[in-house]
Amino acid sequence: MSFILKYLPFVGIIAINSLAIAGRYRLENLKPYVLVISAIVVLNLILAVLKKAAGYFTYGISGIVILGAISVFFMPSLGQIYLENAIIGMYLGLFLVAFFPPLFKLDPFTGCN
Repeated sequence: MSFILKYLPFVGIIAINSLAIAGRYRLENLKPYVLVISAIVVLNLILAVLKKAAGYFTYGISGIVILGAISVFFMPSLGQIYLENAIIGMYLGLFLVAFFPPLFKLDPFTGCN
Protein backbone atom coordinates (compact mmCIF):
# COMPACT_ATOMS: atom_id res chain seq x y z
CA MET A 1 0.00 0.00 0.00
CA SER A 2 2.77 2.46 0.86
CA PHE A 3 4.40 1.70 -2.52
CA ILE A 4 1.23 2.86 -4.26
CA LEU A 5 0.99 5.94 -2.04
CA LYS A 6 4.58 6.89 -2.81
CA TYR A 7 4.53 6.48 -6.57
CA LEU A 8 0.97 7.36 -7.62
CA PRO A 9 1.88 11.06 -8.15
CA PHE A 10 4.54 9.94 -10.63
CA VAL A 11 1.91 7.94 -12.50
CA GLY A 12 -0.35 11.00 -12.46
CA ILE A 13 2.20 13.29 -14.07
CA ILE A 14 3.07 10.64 -16.67
CA ALA A 15 -0.66 10.27 -17.43
CA ILE A 16 -1.03 14.04 -17.86
CA ASN A 17 1.98 14.10 -20.17
CA SER A 18 0.67 11.15 -22.20
CA LEU A 19 -2.77 12.70 -22.58
CA ALA A 20 -1.25 16.02 -23.58
CA ILE A 21 0.86 14.36 -26.27
CA ALA A 22 -2.06 12.26 -27.55
CA GLY A 23 -4.40 15.27 -27.53
CA ARG A 24 -1.82 17.54 -29.10
CA TYR A 25 -1.95 19.85 -26.06
CA ARG A 26 -5.53 21.06 -26.51
CA LEU A 27 -6.14 22.70 -23.17
CA GLU A 28 -9.94 22.63 -23.24
CA ASN A 29 -10.09 18.93 -24.16
CA LEU A 30 -7.68 17.95 -21.38
CA LYS A 31 -9.35 19.84 -18.51
CA PRO A 32 -11.60 16.94 -17.36
CA TYR A 33 -8.67 14.54 -17.36
CA VAL A 34 -6.42 16.96 -15.50
CA LEU A 35 -9.19 17.48 -12.93
CA VAL A 36 -9.62 13.74 -12.31
CA ILE A 37 -5.88 13.04 -12.16
CA SER A 38 -5.20 15.95 -9.81
CA ALA A 39 -8.12 14.92 -7.56
CA ILE A 40 -6.64 11.42 -7.32
CA VAL A 41 -3.22 12.88 -6.53
CA VAL A 42 -4.69 15.14 -3.81
CA LEU A 43 -6.51 12.18 -2.22
CA ASN A 44 -3.32 10.13 -2.47
CA LEU A 45 -1.36 12.92 -0.77
CA ILE A 46 -3.90 13.11 2.06
CA LEU A 47 -3.78 9.32 2.54
CA ALA A 48 0.02 9.31 2.43
CA VAL A 49 0.21 12.01 5.10
CA LEU A 50 -2.34 10.23 7.30
CA LYS A 51 -0.50 6.90 6.96
CA LYS A 52 2.86 8.65 7.43
CA ALA A 53 4.08 7.27 4.11
CA ALA A 54 4.70 10.67 2.50
CA GLY A 55 8.24 11.65 1.70
CA TYR A 56 9.93 14.35 -0.31
CA PHE A 57 9.20 12.53 -3.55
CA THR A 58 5.47 12.43 -2.80
CA TYR A 59 5.40 16.08 -1.78
CA GLY A 60 7.42 17.28 -4.76
CA ILE A 61 5.59 15.45 -7.51
CA SER A 62 2.16 15.99 -5.92
CA GLY A 63 2.92 19.70 -5.63
CA ILE A 64 3.81 19.92 -9.30
CA VAL A 65 0.63 18.07 -10.35
CA ILE A 66 -1.53 20.26 -8.12
CA LEU A 67 0.12 23.52 -9.21
CA GLY A 68 -0.16 22.40 -12.83
CA ALA A 69 -3.86 21.66 -12.42
CA ILE A 70 -4.43 25.05 -10.81
CA SER A 71 -2.63 26.72 -13.71
CA VAL A 72 -4.71 24.79 -16.27
CA PHE A 73 -7.95 26.07 -14.75
CA PHE A 74 -7.07 29.56 -13.55
CA MET A 75 -4.16 30.68 -15.78
CA PRO A 76 -4.72 29.02 -19.17
CA SER A 77 -1.57 30.41 -20.80
CA LEU A 78 0.57 29.02 -17.98
CA GLY A 79 -1.50 25.82 -18.03
CA GLN A 80 -0.70 25.37 -21.70
CA ILE A 81 3.01 25.64 -20.89
CA TYR A 82 2.56 23.10 -18.08
CA LEU A 83 0.81 20.62 -20.38
CA GLU A 84 3.49 20.96 -23.03
CA ASN A 85 6.26 20.49 -20.45
CA ALA A 86 4.85 18.23 -17.72
CA ILE A 87 7.99 16.10 -17.56
CA ILE A 88 10.14 19.19 -17.09
CA GLY A 89 7.79 20.11 -14.25
CA MET A 90 8.40 16.70 -12.71
CA TYR A 91 12.15 17.28 -12.82
CA LEU A 92 11.65 20.74 -11.34
CA GLY A 93 9.74 19.19 -8.44
CA LEU A 94 12.50 16.64 -7.89
CA PHE A 95 15.13 19.37 -8.00
CA LEU A 96 13.25 21.43 -5.42
CA VAL A 97 12.90 18.53 -2.99
CA ALA A 98 16.58 17.73 -3.41
CA PHE A 99 17.73 21.35 -3.05
CA PHE A 100 15.67 22.88 -0.24
CA PRO A 101 15.68 20.34 2.63
CA PRO A 102 19.44 20.62 3.28
CA LEU A 103 19.08 24.42 3.38
CA PHE A 104 16.66 24.02 6.29
CA LYS A 105 18.79 21.33 7.98
CA LEU A 106 16.30 18.55 7.14
CA ASP A 107 17.21 15.07 5.97
CA PRO A 108 18.28 15.02 2.33
CA PHE A 109 16.05 13.65 -0.45
CA THR A 110 17.85 10.30 -0.48
CA GLY A 111 17.16 9.70 3.20
CA CYS A 112 20.88 9.28 3.95
CA ASN A 113 22.25 10.94 7.07
